[in-house]
Amino acid sequence: MKKIVLLLLLFCRSLQAQTPGLINSIGFYTSDGNTFDSSTFGTINTTGANFVAVALVEAATGTATVSDNFSNSYALACSLVDPSGSSRRVSMWRAVNLDSSHVGSGHFWTVTCTGCFAAAMAQAWSNMAAAPDDNTSTGSDTDGTITLGTLTPSVASNVLITAVGRYLASSIDSSFTTAPLPFIDFAGNNFGIAMAYKVQATATSAAPTWTMAALTNTNFACMADFKGVTAAPAGPKPGTLVTLGAGR
Repeated sequence: MKKIVLLLLLFCRSLQAQTPGLINSIGFYTSDGNTFDSSTFGTINTTGANFVAVALVEAATGTATVSDNFSNSYALACSLVDPSGSSRRVSMWRAVNLDSSHVGSGHFWTVTCTGCFAAAMAQAWSNMAAAPDDNTSTGSDTDGTITLGTLTPSVASNVLITAVGRYLASSIDSSFTTAPLPFIDFAGNNFGIAMAYKVQATATSAAPTWTMAALTNTNFACMADFKGVTAAPAGPKPGTLVTLGAGR
């Protein structure tokens, strides 16, 4: 009888991309122009996340620092100083390759600063690569719209995240989703801020446009794309033989 033996080799198995997913998000701002944290506005559950992005708009460039109650380390992903010549800045910070001991219920963030008049937003994501940093772009306006420079991801599974600040935003195009909501408006002790994202399964270029509700003075934005994780190959485990046959 005939028997057909098919060896499925590990290196021949196809890779399956996992789609990045937004776990949770929150917005928060200072009440007196100085250090503040998001627990004043509530805490969020970040269980399942392995990546956090925090957007920040501040008055004094480079003086604010971002931390959280899970002792994660935040590095700068993108930023733009107000091109009108002031020290105001929009920036995005990220913590990467987080395990289950660095996320969970009761998660909150602290922005440490003096005279920063800042506002911030945080997003927690799952299925992000251990080293997710890819490309960045920026944009600014004085007429109520900000079109960011074209950004092209280097991998198929990716998420683009953008933040805009100083005054109140109203919308963003190019199929971006805004989160968290509502947007934070400019007030006596804090700037306005908004944050949005777009999950992609292909390395498609993007140049979204923010539309601002308040047209006074300069608004500014930055955007970064981050790589999604590539799953372990699908199929048999290394060394497995699959035998297909008929008869003996």
